[in-house]
Amino acid sequence: MTGLDSYAPLVGSAKGKRRARHLANLTFRQGDLTRGNTFRDGAFDQVVSIHALYAHPTPDRLLREAYRVLKPGGHAVFVNHTRRIGQWPTLREIARRDGLAAALQGLLWVLLDSIFEATRERVGPHYWDEATFSARLGQAGFAVLDMRRTFLGGASLLVWARKSVES
Repeated sequence: MTGLDSYAPLVGSAKGKRRARHLANLTFRQGDLTRGNTFRDGAFDQVVSIHALYAHPTPDRLLREAYRVLKPGGHAVFVNHTRRIGQWPTLREIARRDGLAAALQGLLWVLLDSIFEATRERVGPHYWDEATFSARLGQAGFAVLDMRRTFLGGASLLVWARKSVES
């Protein structure tokens, strides 16, 4: 399994956790898939992208590259935001639904997300509803197998897609 992220501190953190847990079957690299030279064609059986599309400067290119590095018949899972998520309303929702202890645990996410949003390159955000997400995946070559709203109040879409065997 190979993890890829363009943000060096996240890659460094992942490498440290991998070493601490002695997980030899994981590799982490810093890079951007859209550069086109990161991996060879058909290198992976599966591709997973969680909340990367909404903040990427060229999300359609990212989808095309994910398709390219996927083996024919391979599957992909994408998760993308459908709308902006307010940190404090999210914590209130968690507290209401799951209790104060869960909301306090969610505070770490709120802090990290706030830092990310304050420091990331100002592109997008690319919030996609079901029709838009499905169309963009189709343009990249994927067949959508399943799609469902997830996260608090349906704030994200989780999509399971496939690359055709003939590719």
